[in-house]
Amino acid sequence: MRVSFTALTFMAAAISAVTAYPVNEARGYSYDELVARDYFSPELEVRGFGYDDIEDLYRRTLHVEFSKSAKKDIKKMGSNHMGHTEADRYASHEAMVHDYHGKHVPHADHAIVLHGAHPGGSDKHEPDHFGVVFSQGGHVIPKDAEHRAHHIYTGHK
Repeated sequence: MRVSFTALTFMAAAISAVTAYPVNEARGYSYDELVARDYFSPELEVRGFGYDDIEDLYRRTLHVEFSKSAKKDIKKMGSNHMGHTEADRYASHEAMVHDYHGKHVPHADHAIVLHGAHPGGSDKHEPDHFGVVFSQGGHVIPKDAEHRAHHIYTGHK
């Protein structure tokens, strides 16, 4: 697993805030070196900061953007579709992107929501969804050989 310098710094700051672990010694090492030096050991769980929390911190480093088209779609959505206010609709989209990211493309560091949630599209019978392009280090992570965008289904009817 590759960790960017920003993610490593964020994790180190979080660990130092919660534990008395010597984080200053961690600066300048790669993630693998830190693991080898036992900085992310089971002892951290005893101190109240477990591996799941570290994974959660890493997962939160995803930067989510909305395309102009997505912003227009979200603005036009009715109040019964993914939240009553425009801010709620943005938050719903972003939360679903983070959830999908954690389960399917955890190595991505950037996501662009292409369109707001909508039913149909190229397949008239496709349930309510929105398209997202994920990338890591500027390289797109395609859904498969034919599709760049990942469809995230909202469950809205």
